[in-house]
Amino acid sequence: MTQRVRSEGDAERFLPETHGALMTHEHVHRYALAASLLSGARVLDLGSGAGYGTRLLRAAGARVVPLDLDAAAVRRAEPGVRGSATALPFADGRFDAAVCFEMIEHVPEPERVVAEIARVVAADGVALISTPDREIYTDRAGNRNRYHLRELTRAEFAAMLARHFACVALYGQSVWAGSWIAQLDAAGAPPAGPARAVGVTELARDARARRAPWADPESGGFPTPLYVVAVCARDAAALARVRARLGDEQVLHDREQRVVGELYALAEALGERDREVASLGAHARNVESRHEEAASRVASLERHAANLEQQASAREARVHELERHAQNLEERLAQHAAHCEGLAKMVAQLQSTAAGHEAHAANLERLAEEREERVRKLELHAANLEKLVAERSARCEGLEAHAANLDRVLAERSAHVEGLLAHAANLERAIGERDARVAELERHAGDAAEEIRARRAASDDLAARLARAEASARELGDTLARLRAALWVRAGKRLGLTE
Repeated sequence: MTQRVRSEGDAERFLPETHGALMTHEHVHRYALAASLLSGARVLDLGSGAGYGTRLLRAAGARVVPLDLDAAAVRRAEPGVRGSATALPFADGRFDAAVCFEMIEHVPEPERVVAEIARVVAADGVALISTPDREIYTDRAGNRNRYHLRELTRAEFAAMLARHFACVALYGQSVWAGSWIAQLDAAGAPPAGPARAVGVTELARDARARRAPWADPESGGFPTPLYVVAVCARDAAALARVRARLGDEQVLHDREQRVVGELYALAEALGERDREVASLGAHARNVESRHEEAASRVASLERHAANLEQQASAREARVHELERHAQNLEERLAQHAAHCEGLAKMVAQLQSTAAGHEAHAANLERLAEEREERVRKLELHAANLEKLVAERSARCEGLEAHAANLDRVLAERSAHVEGLLAHAANLERAIGERDARVAELERHAGDAAEEIRARRAASDDLAARLARAEASARELGDTLARLRAALWVRAGKRLGLTE
């Protein structure tokens, strides 16, 4: 229940400026009551702590000597004395009064403190001592104060005081809340003076109400006391004087109504917290709604991702298939390239053979020169055909056979005109075969061109080159026809058949 401030003496300290209004009422009320009784007296403030009580007593005119075990506490209430409450450094009867509020429970042997108080207070002096009632403060209210070394019940407290003071009067103290109604005078002020008739109206019991943990709903009157305040004296007259001034009850009037102010502050804080909670609730609902929307969107995206994965798998399979097809085409192109290289070698051989024919056929020099020029053209054309049309390998073989026939014909012509005529006949037959072969190759080239166009869009260029090759072949056919006619004419001149 009490907030603690650690200091050099490892003691519990109450600071009015930092603690709440309820604790201020508890602690300050006791010193305010003592200040009203001890003006002008020599007073020992035992366990002065933070020094607020010493200041109250001095303000009322008391000559106060504060004593505390903690050096820092003594400095707060200078001039003061540092010492132990169980062995006070003062002579017997030194003080007119001693106050010891909420201190004896902090020592392991509280009776030694009471004995020392009784020793230093004069025979006609008084002592005001307070302590929490263990049965109410701890057992009922549930307080567990680790600074309290020895707590007493009200009966134990009274018995201990009676062993050292002949006269003891016990008062109960507790903070309470209620409402105040008083008659007002013509100026609107409540009645002045100590003599007042006070009536008490009890609030009807409410089982649902939250009550203070120490309150006893079965008992009537004012609240159950948490603390016991004792007025002690060895002289009955001294006690009677104090009791006459105290009366039966004392109420601490707080002009600033700090408890109510704190309640209002708490209510405002709770209202602000409720508004924040409502705002957070709305925000949470909004977040939940957005989360649901996001979850729905995520589910949709997951479905879309699954579809994309399926499409990607299908496309990947298609890509693999196309890659295999492309690999097959590349293999075929490689084969055709190798075949074209073979054709190039064969053309080179033909060139060598033609050169030999030129040496042996001087009489056909001009024809050989024309043939050589045409062969060079054919070689260039064959090279183009080798690069562009792999499928025309069979046709090239036919051209090679025809070139061999031409070689034989030229050889025969170099020996005899009759051989030339016979060779011309052979050439006619070979030309017929070549024409048939060329037609077959043309059909095959057309089929190949159609297949290339269907499988690969890039084959358009190859088809154009095939067309040019076909045109060249026709041109070659025409050339061979002209050559054949020229041979017939030349043979006729040799034989004298023509002019």
